Amino acid sequence: MAKPTTMWAIASVISSLLGWIVVLLSLLADYQNMAGATAGVGAGFFVLAVGFVSSTLCFFGIIFGMIGLRRIRAGQYSGRGIAWTGIALGGLPFVALLAWNIPTWGEELWIRLTGVDAKK
Repeated sequence: MAKPTTMWAIASVISSLLGWIVVLLSLLADYQNMAGATAGVGAGFFVLAVGFVSSTLCFFGIIFGMIGLRRIRAGQYSGRGIAWTGIALGGLPFVALLAWNIPTWGEELWIRLTGVDAKK
């Protein structure tokens, strides 16, 4: 008899996918109109709110996937691939954020350590 798939793994994928959907839907927003109508404050708040909701959903996707893997390791459930998919989808935005910011952080660290700005 086949083992049932743990709901934690399914919740992981759903949460991570919802985090991605929030970001993709935010690309449809009319930022030019929003910024013009609110002097940029509304657009900035919108971007922060979308970032917070998306990162929270992706973070929960990682946590749920880890819980699912622990349940699977205990031998009662299946769904290892689903759990890993949720972890990967949830972790990808954080990896992309780090990859995007590491050059900037490295440059800032170089300026602070040496006092030499490479752009000047």
